[in-house]
Amino acid sequence: MPNSSQGKPQDTRSAERLQFITSDGLQALLNASPDAVVVVDVDGRIVDMNRITQEMFGYTAQELVGQSVEVLLPQRSRAAHVQYRLQYLESPSPRPMGASLELTGVRRDETEFPVGISLSPLRGAEGVVVAAMVRDMTEQRRAQTEVVRAAGELQRSNYALEQFAYAASHDLQEPLRNISSCLQMIQKLSGDQLTEESGEFFQFAVDSAGRMRQMILKLLEFSRAGSSDGLRAPVSLLALVNQARENLTTAIAEAGAIIEIGDLPVILGNETQLVRLFQNLLSNSLKFRGDAAPRIRVGADPDGPMWALSVQDNGIGLDPKHSEKGFEIFQTLHPRSRYEGTGIGLAICRRIVEGHGGRIWAEPAEGNGTRICFTLYGSEDDAK
Repeated sequence: MPNSSQGKPQDTRSAERLQFITSDGLQALLNASPDAVVVVDVDGRIVDMNRITQEMFGYTAQELVGQSVEVLLPQRSRAAHVQYRLQYLESPSPRPMGASLELTGVRRDETEFPVGISLSPLRGAEGVVVAAMVRDMTEQRRAQTEVVRAAGELQRSNYALEQFAYAASHDLQEPLRNISSCLQMIQKLSGDQLTEESGEFFQFAVDSAGRMRQMILKLLEFSRAGSSDGLRAPVSLLALVNQARENLTTAIAEAGAIIEIGDLPVILGNETQLVRLFQNLLSNSLKFRGDAAPRIRVGADPDGPMWALSVQDNGIGLDPKHSEKGFEIFQTLHPRSRYEGTGIGLAICRRIVEGHGGRIWAEPAEGNGTRICFTLYGSEDDAK
């Protein structure tokens, strides 16, 4: 075992290394930092700094060394900062940038700017000093402000869309009802007097009025999809899929469809919106079926903090080159002469999924089918 005399040279070398770190080596480390670094002694005096500090605050090293660190803060903040500094020295420990105070710095020309501070105590040959890492937060604050502004604009836009949809659902449906009623009355009064060609035009008008009414209703549904209204809570996707299936009982029976449901998780979401999501997806699979009876499978797999879900069918499929187009409002990928629809169903699905923080896309399934894939958060903690 080494004796005490053998330990002394090691202590001396350690002290020499520490002395080196507190001089030229420390300056090299300071200048390597991407942030401004100010070294302060226990009395709050600046003893060293790096070049970024000089550039950030507009001082030379000679002007700052020996000055109170509070010179880098606005006059109104200095007294409070002295108290923060004294409290920190009672039990100095590393404090990362995210856990430190957000302060305002002041340059030599007296212009102010937001800064983030992190602290690290250092023990050198001359005692304890504190290295304060200072980061200019101007761009981050500007970005945060822009995010808040954009969020406000989005909220106002969504509100305007919702108001328009409500107006459309009431103000536009009334004249449509009048048109449909008038058409029915004309048909009743005309009896057999309409020619074959006139009858075709007449039926076209009736069908167009009905289709417009469906588009208005779907537009209203689109405006409500993804809305922040209503509390989000843990919900069983299995229960929601079963509810959507029950809502489509007649359509499922008419198509002779088989629906397989895998193990589905409990996720955080809006129950009403998620039922609408699955009902739209199941309805699409029933509508765009091929010659064989529809076979639809709903499945889920873990994907980090989220769940990757899918609704797969054996229907007529889609062209991968145009799959993204199907999620745009009023867009259809198949001729309306064969498949009735408003072109809003998948747009509603996207709005719901994105409103829950996920994403949705389409891809070909085995054979000629389609797989609609989307992600949802699995718990409240993950969704934050």
